Amino acid sequence: PAARAPARGAAPTPPGPRARAPGPGAGRRAARRAAKRTAAHVRPHLPTGSLPDPATGPITDRFGVYFTGVGGTGVVTANRVIASAAQAAGLAVSGLDQTGLSQKAGAVVSHLLLSPKGPGGGEGAPTVGAEGADLYLSGDILQAAAAKHLATVHPGRTLAVVDVAVTPTAAMLQRDVAAPDEAVMRAAVAERVGDDRALFLDSKRIAEQVFANQLLANIVLLGAAFQAGGLPLPLAELEKAMGRTGKVAADNRAAFAWGRWAAHDLAAVEAALATTAAPAAEASTPSIFDPSAGAVETAGPLVAAAGLPVDLPGELRELLTRRVAQAVDYQSAARARKFLGLVASAAARDDAANGWALTRAVAESWFKLLTYKDEYEVARLHLLADHDATAAELGIEGPYKVTYHLHPPTLRRMGLKHKLPASRPYAIAFHGLRAARRLRGTPLDLWGLDPDRRHERALIKEYEGLVTAALADGRDYAGLVVLAESAQEIKGYGPIKEAAIERWRARVAQLAPGTAGRST
Repeated sequence: PAARAPARGAAPTPPGPRARAPGPGAGRRAARRAAKRTAAHVRPHLPTGSLPDPATGPITDRFGVYFTGVGGTGVVTANRVIASAAQAAGLAVSGLDQTGLSQKAGAVVSHLLLSPKGPGGGEGAPTVGAEGADLYLSGDILQAAAAKHLATVHPGRTLAVVDVAVTPTAAMLQRDVAAPDEAVMRAAVAERVGDDRALFLDSKRIAEQVFANQLLANIVLLGAAFQAGGLPLPLAELEKAMGRTGKVAADNRAAFAWGRWAAHDLAAVEAALATTAAPAAEASTPSIFDPSAGAVETAGPLVAAAGLPVDLPGELRELLTRRVAQAVDYQSAARARKFLGLVASAAARDDAANGWALTRAVAESWFKLLTYKDEYEVARLHLLADHDATAAELGIEGPYKVTYHLHPPTLRRMGLKHKLPASRPYAIAFHGLRAARRLRGTPLDLWGLDPDRRHERALIKEYEGLVTAALADGRDYAGLVVLAESAQEIKGYGPIKEAAIERWRARVAQLAPGTAGRST
C-alpha cells in the first residue's frame, strides 16, 4: 500500500512500521552478511582535485522530484535526504512514498514536491503528475524506461539521472523473461527528456566497489544529479541532511561525493575504481518466487518420469524443473504432475527445428493458470517476504511493526469498499492458510466457493481441453503456438480478470472455432 501523504511542509515519512519488538534474530542476518563482506574490503580513493560548483539558481516555483527504483536500494532514504535539506533551506515540502511490498525486486516510487513558502506554496496534490518532474531519478533503468514513469517527464526541462543496472522483475524471476536491451531503454529515456538531458551511470557498481554496500547506490545518484545541476539545493544543507542519517552518515557523504565525480569526470572515477579489486559478489537475495529446497528435490524425479523428449535443451529442462518445483510449493506434487502432463503432450509435437516454441508457450500459460493467486497463495507469499530488508531500505533501525492492508474478495462482495488493516491477526491467518493450501480444489475448500475461484478453476479446464484438442487435430505449428500463448493475456483480479477472460474466450473462438466453451 502507498504511504500516507505527509502534511504540507513536512518531509515524507516511511509507511507502516511502528515500535514493536521483532521476532528473535530479526535484522541480525543482514548485519552478519554486511560485516562479513566489508571486513576485508579496501576502499578506493576519490579522484584528486576539486569539483566545480554546479550552475543552479534557487527554486522559485514548484519543483518536482520523481524517483523510481526497486526495494533494497535506498530510494525512500535518498528522497528523505532531499526533503530534509529542502526544509532546512526554507522550502515547503510535500510528497508520497509508494513502497508496497518493497522486498528485493519490488517496485518503489517516491514523489517529492519542493516550492517556496508563502501563498500557494506546497498546495496541491503531493504527487508528481504528468510532465511534472524537474528531476527524474531512477535506480533501475527498466523502471526508468517504462512509459508510465516517463509520462512525468517534461521534455526539454526535466533532467534524468539513471542507473544502468537492471534488477529482475517478478515476471523475470517467475517466468525467466529476458530484460529488454539496454540500448533500447537508454534511447527511450533520452528521447523523452531531450538532447543532453539524460545522465546514465552504474551507481550500483560504484556503491558495491567503494563501500561493498548497494544501499548507497541512490545516494551516488543524488550526488550526480547535484553536480549535473538537477538538484538546486545548497550543498551545505544536503551534507547536513546526510549527517542526520545515523551510523551511515559518513558513507552517505562519501557516496554523494563519488556521484558528483561520476557526473563531472567519469573517466577519473573509472581510474580510481581500477586501483582496487571489486569486492566478492554476495549471494543474491532469494526471491519469494524461488522454490524451496524440498520442492526442488521433489521436482527432479517428477521431471525425469514425465517422458519429455531426450533432446530437450538443457535451459528449457531447467525452466520446467523450476516450474514443477514452484507447483509443488504452490500446492503439491499432484499439481506438479498435472502441469507436466500437458507440457509433455506439447513437447511430443515439438522439436529443435522450431526452437521448442510450442513447449515454452504451453509451459508458461499452463503454469500461469494452474498457480492463480488465491487466498492460500497470497498468504504463502506474504510469509516469504523479507521485512528486515524492507525496514533496512526504509532506514528503520531497531524494532518495527508490520501492518497488512487486505481486501478479501468475500468481504468486497458483501459491500466492503476499503482495505482492512491488521497486523498479528493477519499473520496468524497467513500461517493457517499456508498450511491448508492442499485443500485447494477439494470439497473442503471453502474459499473455492467464491465466484473468482470458480472462474479460475473453470479456466484451467477450458485451457487444458483447448490445447489437448488442438494438439490432436493436426493444426499448423504456428497456429498452435499462438493458441498456447493466448492465455498470457489473462491478467488482473476480480472484475478486471473476468473481463480479461471474456476477451480471451472471444479470441479463442476466432483461433479455434468450436473449441471454446464455458466450464462451470
